[in-house]
Amino acid sequence: MTNIKRIRLDADGLITQDQQGRMQRFALSPCEIQSVKRDPGWYLSTLSNRPGWSPDFLSEGRLAARFEVADEKADCLSRPLRIYYGIEPRCNLQCNGCGPRDLKSTFVPATPEFESFLLKEIAGAGAFQVQLTGGEIIVRGYRLLETLDEIRELGLAVILATNGVWRCVDRRDEFLRRLAEYDNIIQTNISIDGTPESHDYLRGRGTYAEAIATLAKLSEYGLKPRINATIVRSTCNFLELGHLLCLAQQYDAKLQLIPIRLAGRASGHREDMPSKDSLREYTEQATKLRATTGVPISFNFDVFDGGVHVPKFDLHRPISCGAPLWGVHLTHHGEVYACGFAQAVNDNRQFMAGRVDAENRLVDIWLNSNVLRRIRLAGKSAQCSACEDYGRGCWGGCWVAAWVDSGNTGGMDPYCFKETRQFATRTSQ
Repeated sequence: MTNIKRIRLDADGLITQDQQGRMQRFALSPCEIQSVKRDPGWYLSTLSNRPGWSPDFLSEGRLAARFEVADEKADCLSRPLRIYYGIEPRCNLQCNGCGPRDLKSTFVPATPEFESFLLKEIAGAGAFQVQLTGGEIIVRGYRLLETLDEIRELGLAVILATNGVWRCVDRRDEFLRRLAEYDNIIQTNISIDGTPESHDYLRGRGTYAEAIATLAKLSEYGLKPRINATIVRSTCNFLELGHLLCLAQQYDAKLQLIPIRLAGRASGHREDMPSKDSLREYTEQATKLRATTGVPISFNFDVFDGGVHVPKFDLHRPISCGAPLWGVHLTHHGEVYACGFAQAVNDNRQFMAGRVDAENRLVDIWLNSNVLRRIRLAGKSAQCSACEDYGRGCWGGCWVAAWVDSGNTGGMDPYCFKETRQFATRTSQ
């Protein structure tokens, strides 16, 4: 079995990744940090009663996880945790809401040698996870397995992202059977946007049936599916939400609900954005359904459930989306962007942090890029920072959406419905 269990010691304590790919931060005092350095196995065994600590990290008193120390003094997290690698520029669809990709590229994949180089850079930077995206990674067919072999050898957990239209895959069951042999695949994201009519309108005629067939197979082969749904104005309603929930229940899948971002092909299509009122009602209903059904549902403004907290790995920065606090986007050309969506907005070069090559290592770009530093330090607006939900169930929204809307990466997410929610609360009293 591939050991993707990881423990990193840094200046603030521990960051862990368990066998399921779940990452957590455990803050330690300076004295405790020194104790871990002196005898990691013994000290970490004393943490077994801490909430969230996985017993799988230890076996017969010994560490059963990869342990590393990151001592660099940095003004950010000393190592990234997840890299979103847009390894495949080609795609078999032309979806209306396509955002996080380089629509101006030549759509020619990199050489196998350069891809291997970038994978080694991701591992060398200390990342725990890599998400393979595009484009559409499945257009590679069985060649994708060679990439997964390399990733497994590097000890990385992997997330796959697909649109589910697998016309290019021959002997599909054999392909899925071989995918299922990679025990370091912690999740497979599949894009399904709602009912058959809505999905086919957004992604192309017949794509819904093909995506559902793929979802069924992902579930059958234990490939840990998560349905990623892009919410637009016409699908931000209870009928579409109920349909997605039924799919998640039927195929034992997680569900992530993402309002459309005005990037890539969606740039300029403000008419497709859900209204704040409809998104608030949609989010309230999703919260209730999560509680009553037990389906893992995630969404941007998780503010109707008092027990929800956003993960915080960088303890010294304002709470924000993980890009670029604990992850960045890497293109097939080796370009590093603060966020995948940022590469597909107008004037995107201001969000390019550097290019990985023989002279520029990914970890150095991570630690030293002025672009990443500027976004990490941007903070949030006074209205956002003063909100009772900030850091509780909300990380302040999407900074790319804020920049598109206002030209300010520290501005308000245009989807924030806080004022609407406050008004609804006042009128109900």
